[in-house]
Amino acid sequence: MNFSEESQKPVIGLLGGIGSGKSYAAQIFSRLGCVVINADEIVAQLYKDSERLKQEIEKNFGSDAVCEGEINRKYLAQQVFADDEKLGKLNSITHRAVLEEIENKKRKLKDSASCRAIVYDVPLLLEKGLEKDCDYLIYIEASKAVRQKRVKHRSGLSEKELEIREKNQILLDKKKNIANYRIVNNSLGEEKLVPQIEQILTEILSGKK
Repeated sequence: MNFSEESQKPVIGLLGGIGSGKSYAAQIFSRLGCVVINADEIVAQLYKDSERLKQEIEKNFGSDAVCEGEINRKYLAQQVFADDEKLGKLNSITHRAVLEEIENKKRKLKDSASCRAIVYDVPLLLEKGLEKDCDYLIYIEASKAVRQKRVKHRSGLSEKELEIREKNQILLDKKKNIANYRIVNNSLGEEKLVPQIEQILTEILSGKK
């Protein structure tokens, strides 16, 4: 594959269910010389530093949404709870800002000699249409039992709560079917994960697929 002239680096998107280990895989890609663009980190940074985002949120959710120069997350959570219209508005505002920042980061990396590839660690990557921005998609697969165990340990979600969250996402089978590569991640450590990622990255950089 010839990578886009704009990026000059392969852009890799990570797919998988909740608890499949996407962020864990992203850490390994980072150790192998890739630069990871993490959407959650971008949101946190924007909420802290973006005056434009603060102004737009205040305009749409009132003066209580920004307190002493900081976005009032607790107030926003109360506003959007059980209100799909307000939640959609907040997501739309945040989504636009995140997309702009992703593009800015990607542009800065296009000539970086130290960056082997760009990896998107973005929740709901397909749902947000960001797969169109990727040269390759990798599906991180883990059994339901393994994912449930990880999620319960990480955030205390029950099996039922996990199922409810995943109902609002694109089916895992669809994510798996559109991926260029599949990584199996059922083990607790990285012993079996690292060789799979190394092999895939080597193939991507050689342009074999």
